[in-house]
Parts: sequence; C-alpha cells; structure tokens
Amino acid sequence: MAAVLRSRSKTCSPGFTLVELLVVIAIIAVLIALVLPAVQQAREAARRIQCKNNLKQLGLALHNYEGSTGCLPPFGGGTCCEFPGSNGGYLSGILMLLPHLDQAPLWSTITNASGQGGVPFYPTFPHPAGDLPGLICPSSSVPSRYNTAPFGSGPSRSYHLSVGDSTFNVGAGTFPNRGAFLHTSGSTRRMSDILDGTTNTIFMGEKALFRDTSDILGTYLSATPASPAGCRAQAAGATYSGKGNVWGNGRFWADGFPYDGVSTLTIVMPPNSPSCTYYASVSSRHSGGAHVLMGDGSVRFISENIDAGSQIATPATASAGPSPYGVWGALGSAQGGEVATE
Repeated sequence: MAAVLRSRSKTCSPGFTLVELLVVIAIIAVLIALVLPAVQQAREAARRIQCKNNLKQLGLALHNYEGSTGCLPPFGGGTCCEFPGSNGGYLSGILMLLPHLDQAPLWSTITNASGQGGVPFYPTFPHPAGDLPGLICPSSSVPSRYNTAPFGSGPSRSYHLSVGDSTFNVGAGTFPNRGAFLHTSGSTRRMSDILDGTTNTIFMGEKALFRDTSDILGTYLSATPASPAGCRAQAAGATYSGKGNVWGNGRFWADGFPYDGVSTLTIVMPPNSPSCTYYASVSSRHSGGAHVLMGDGSVRFISENIDAGSQIATPATASAGPSPYGVWGALGSAQGGEVATE
C-alpha cells in the first residue's frame, strides 16, 4: 500500500515592525500624560476633603469642650509661669481638646506629668511617639522632627487657633484680645462672647507645614514690622531672601507660645501670604487659598484674593471696633461689630 505523503503548509504570522512598536509606545505615553494629571487632581481633592474633615472634627471638639467646661480653651495655657519648673503657660489650647479627639490617655499623660510636662517645645515634654493624623493636613508633607537643643523632638501640627485681626502689642506687652481665643493670663471666652456671631468669626485655620527655609508658605521670618505691608516687604518672590531667622511652621505641636508665627494665627494678611513674628498668616498646599474653621463648626475655603483692607494699617489695639483689614479682618475679629458677607 503506497504511503501517502501529505505536506503541511506553514502560515507565518508577521510580528510588529519597529515603527509600529514605537507608535504604540507613543500612544501609551500620550494616554499616561492625559490621565496622570486627572489622577493627581483626584488625589489632591481627596486630601483636601480630609483636611477639611480634620477641621470639622476640631470644631466639634471645641463645642464639646465649651459644653463641658463652660468656656473655650485659651490659645496658650497650662501651669504658670516660670521655666523650667512649669510649662510657662505656653501649652497649646489644642492639646486641651485631646479628650474630645479620642486622645484622653495622651492628655492624662500630659496632665499627670510634673508641671504638666514642662516646656511644651522641649524634648522632655511627654510627646507622643508619632504624629496625630487628625492634626495633620494630608496635603502637606510631614517634616522630620525638629531636634536642635534645647527645642524639639515632638510631632507636627497643621491647625492653629486664631487670635483675630490683631498682633502682639509690644508696648503694652499683651494681645488686644480681638480674636476668639485669649491667653490664660487674661480670661477665656464663651461662645456667647462672640458678639459678631459664630458664623462670622474664624476660630481656627491651617498652616502649611515646614518644607525648607526657602519656602514662604511653610515658614515665618523672625521680624517685627509695624504693618502687614512691612512683613510682605521682607519677602522676595517665594523666599525671605536671607533676611533674619526663618522658622518652620507646625514643628512644635504642643506649643501655644503667643508671640510668634508658629503656634497661633492672625487674620491680617490674606491666605498664603508671608508670615513674620506677629503676623502669622493662614497658608496651605492647596491651590488658591486655605481652609478656616468658623465658630459655628462650618469650614470655609478662603481665596488668597479675599479683600484684606489696608495692608499699610497698623493692627488695632482696642478689643472692639471695626477691623482695618477688610472682609478678612472682619472674619477674624470676635467683637468688631461687622457682619462679613460671602
């Protein structure tokens, strides 16, 4: 029987040419370029929402604190008044909210320590091992712990209490008490003392955390100009151009020291402005402005282009009366007699 030989025909499937491969790679690169900004925007939107929610939680804590104690916390308080045996009255009022932020054990550790822990910006203070997420705006990268003797070794804080549209009165040695929060050496306010209305008064705001000394948003200059314009004149573009000592925002989480730009906010210069010793501007890593917490617990995003009145005006020294700093200053004063509109 004759064998039947069958030949199988082979079909060759051609591969990609080099040109085709390059075209595919180019298309993928274009798609990535189109999609990546949208992804980054979505991530920043999520971070911004979380930052806003952190302030809302702090607002609830403030109301709970006032409900349980009958008054608002001071922006700086604690044991008084001589170093090193006490904390000098410089313990931040935000720490007094810890029991209302699910941090009662940490607050107990602080209050049970000698002198309530001592100086709040010293490494001997009972700092927590890590940063507290509710006190950090996720849009800011968290700086390393400050550790230059005798300061530091604590976590960071993005949110600060407002002392209003005023700064430290060098001549009198006091604050004019125009904001929602007073120092322990005076008296603390109640919600009913906010005569401008809690919906019209800023209680807290965010500050961009320290990045490096050339970054204006995350730093303040140790200088005491007479007006906001004088502070702005210290800045050249995005830096302070080597003028004086530059300090990083938020690196002393427990500090309520009233005389610098690290621990409190002044509602004088618009958001994302430079900061000097007595002009602690609201700032953020968000585009175009920053969040503030109002006394009624609502959170507003304030444009950096908000009307800030006369920036050559010196800060008011009376505790009541209109602000010289426009709508922005009116939102900062607690008893200014103005009603700020949207």
